[in-house]
Amino acid sequence: MLGKLKKGLSKTREGLVGKITKIIKTRKKIDAEFLNEIEEILISGDIGVDESLQIIEELKAEIKKQGYQNSVDILAVLKG
Repeated sequence: MLGKLKKGLSKTREGLVGKITKIIKTRKKIDAEFLNEIEEILISGDIGVDESLQIIEELKAEIKKQGYQNSVDILAVLKG
């Protein structure tokens, strides 16, 4: 039973990472629409609204702090 749960969680994580990576590769510029898309993916991936909003706020702070403008630059931030 735990094996099925772990496998299901792994698939969910892989799905989230895949969707976010796709957006990062297709949308080069970091803007409000880009961040909204990531937020929607997190929420739809059962991360939860509060947690998703917290992740986005932390991501925005890191983007500002580091001066990121290109979406590829934040891939390491999201993985970290």
